[in-house]
Amino acid sequence: LNTIGSQIRLPFKMANGAKSYPGFNVWASGDLGYPADNQFLLSIYGLGSTPPSYPVGVDQAAYTVFFDQWMKYFVTRNPVLDTIGLSSQDLLAYRDRIDALSLLENDRLNDLSLFQSRGGKLLMLHGTADMIVSNRMTQQYYQSLVKKMGQSKVAGFVRYYEVPGYNHSVGLDFNAGWDSITALERWVEQGLSPKNQIVEDKNVLPLVRTRPLCEYPGWPRYNGSGNVNQASSFHCVTDHDDNDNDNDNDNDDDGDIGDDDQDD
Repeated sequence: LNTIGSQIRLPFKMANGAKSYPGFNVWASGDLGYPADNQFLLSIYGLGSTPPSYPVGVDQAAYTVFFDQWMKYFVTRNPVLDTIGLSSQDLLAYRDRIDALSLLENDRLNDLSLFQSRGGKLLMLHGTADMIVSNRMTQQYYQSLVKKMGQSKVAGFVRYYEVPGYNHSVGLDFNAGWDSITALERWVEQGLSPKNQIVEDKNVLPLVRTRPLCEYPGWPRYNGSGNVNQASSFHCVTDHDDNDNDNDNDNDDDGDIGDDDQDD
């Protein structure tokens, strides 16, 4: 579990500048037991029901399947490759192909200037308990946009929110429901940027349980009084400052997507 949750370091820097993957939120598998079907589903996807082995099957953890499919069908184009025995050092033999793959989407995804110039708006939401796709990677992507385009420009057309307790599409501790379509329509069509957004827990209906949707790197802190099920009893803070100051919460850029040497 510690290995799965820790940073994966590559033996070389890829052509797109990335050198690592920040690891998976494997400790977020949940133990509340409600709803039972979600508990089972997330545990199977996040942890698997059998240890990694060859051939890789759907009963193994999602990240095992991801790596297996990527190496077989994207990198080596060898559908019978035994990926279980591969180590990060073995990737050196495929460096040219991995470099080529890393460049296919990276430049376009890290520079959204054309999208922004046409009036595009981007809303991103990720649960901090997502075991299948790490929110730490989404943090790095958001930071890469800021690095490439500058904070002020990104703030004009991008919002990134993280929801504590929300997993991959469903959540055990908090199953986020948010009318993102309306928020996006108002921003694009009326020029009303998203403010004071509220996210609702769909696990505990008919009980209404809400939280403020905080822009990254913010998260909702309980005020110390008031109904714990109401968003009004929380306020958004950052990890470094409980007084809502705009402090940076950048991760180590060792795994950043894109050119590490690119200035703002």
